[in-house]
Amino acid sequence: MAISFVAAAVERKVWVRTMGSALYPNLYTILVGPPGIGKGVAIHPGERILREVPDICVGPSDMTSASLLDSLAQAVRRIIQLNASQPYVEFNSLTVISRELGVLIPAWETTLMNQLTDVYDGFYIEQRRRGKDLHIKIKNHRLIFSGRPPPRTLTRFFRRVHGIKASFPGPSSSIQVTK
Repeated sequence: MAISFVAAAVERKVWVRTMGSALYPNLYTILVGPPGIGKGVAIHPGERILREVPDICVGPSDMTSASLLDSLAQAVRRIIQLNASQPYVEFNSLTVISRELGVLIPAWETTLMNQLTDVYDGFYIEQRRRGKDLHIKIKNHRLIFSGRPPPRTLTRFFRRVHGIKASFPGPSSSIQVTK
């Protein structure tokens, strides 16, 4: 989990160049294990620290696909650049922490999962579906997601959404996925 919280603090301030463009640290981390093993306990210290940092935007742990984009659009950051052609760089940076993945992504909410998949690459986002005056444009963004699902939730999700047979048998077992 520590890498998730480091990535949340780094935002879009660190990148690597690959194939001629910048690659930013978008990271989705999911802890898998049986109930009662301490997944939520592992998440809590990092979450507490991130929520105390004034400029880090931590989103709600229960949202729809539309409210994910609303939260990301509101999470505007400006970083001052010294000795650069522009005085600052602007981007959107949101961290979503869900101690129970079923709260964030209910079994029926495939739209949110598809939105998380689409947002992951960090490309331009534009949406105009929820009213004539609402037009969301997000040019540069970064999303960090950390959560802990019960194994049966992951199994149902992979089967229902992606047609993949998957099993998540135990705390130290490897994930088995077949299509």
